[in-house]
Amino acid sequence: MSQEVVSYYEDFNEIEKKIWGLLTIAVKDRSSEFRTPVFICGSDKDLDGRVVVLRKADQQNNFVQYYGGRVRIS
Repeated sequence: MSQEVVSYYEDFNEIEKKIWGLLTIAVKDRSSEFRTPVFICGSDKDLDGRVVVLRKADQQNNFVQYYGGRVRIS
């Protein structure tokens, strides 16, 4: 059995390049999992989740912009 060697598994610069590539694609690709992540914060049973939509990814300025909607987790 052969294993595929993926360049971004061991190299931080390659990891960063891969993530920015996925973010850039997600700005236009509505089916991308990177387009609508869920951010959850809180403690114990008091959790608050926010579904956000990626609007802009600018690697040169190290900037991402999201639009957020609020979801209550109970």
